[in-house]
Amino acid sequence: MSKNELISVLVPVYNVERFIGKCAESLFSQTYRNLQFIFVNDASTDQSLQVLRSRIDKYPDRSESVMVITNECNRGLSEARNIALSHALGEYIIHVDGDDFLEPYAIQKLYELALNTNADVVIGDFVFDFKTYSKPYIHINYSNKRDYLLGLIRRKVPCCIWGKLIRKSLIVENNITSIKGVSFGEDFVVIVRLIDQARKISFLNEVIYHYVKTNQNSITATIDETSIRDLLVVNKVLCSYFGKNQFINNQIKLYTKLLLLKQVSSKKLLKTTAKLYPEIKDSSLIPIRDKIIMKLAETSSFSLIILLNSTYKILVKILWRLDFRN
Repeated sequence: MSKNELISVLVPVYNVERFIGKCAESLFSQTYRNLQFIFVNDASTDQSLQVLRSRIDKYPDRSESVMVITNECNRGLSEARNIALSHALGEYIIHVDGDDFLEPYAIQKLYELALNTNADVVIGDFVFDFKTYSKPYIHINYSNKRDYLLGLIRRKVPCCIWGKLIRKSLIVENNITSIKGVSFGEDFVVIVRLIDQARKISFLNEVIYHYVKTNQNSITATIDETSIRDLLVVNKVLCSYFGKNQFINNQIKLYTKLLLLKQVSSKKLLKTTAKLYPEIKDSSLIPIRDKIIMKLAETSSFSLIILLNSTYKILVKILWRLDFRN
């Protein structure tokens, strides 16, 4: 195997004028040199494209490796990812969101581990970058693929597609792409299938990715009726994919319902969520907080759910800040 294979970097760009400059510079400054950069400008209405082109001009040695595709109309994150993937020529790909950035050595370290372990997917650690502080996320080194897969389904580990080095043939041969029109859960439906199909996954215990949490335009900021519909579409695809594996299908449904019950902040949407998947009854193995929320949902105690969730989020934020200061 060649020690200098082409790696494609896929970047969706939509209204990230304050972030795309730093993102692009972090990509063009990578210590690994054999890279293809594919930016998909999804009909941005701000100066994102102009900022991006100015950064490309600063790195003439990279310019021949850069492809910028502009959609005439906004087609959504899933389609932007698929468009970028369709132009990828590399043996491996890595997704980077336009408002995030990489450490200079990120791709080099990911690729070296992929070679050393013959991994189809290499997962690096990352940092949450908030306005006034940062918080690292360090992955557990799962001893087997099934445990990590269940961790994804149960939302115990981040379900993001970004920041991972992925063998492109794993995607192409198994026809694993984002679902057109889905903007919530779009990463979840892809990464679960990728991990299930991967022969080998490896963990890089170094921070290589910065997940910027100060972008107010981020589609992950709120959950609404469209988000719920998206997750139902995602679950339908996954349950079809896993077929007769009733255990996995039940886990997907249960933990999707719990995710919504813990994130939704209106009584109307909580009422809708409480009615989802009535066939899922066994929640005996879930944590105590989740059991309480499920019981409250069964009795339509939606005000108490909102109070419990808001209190929990405040406590988590306080603990994060205290941990950062220490």
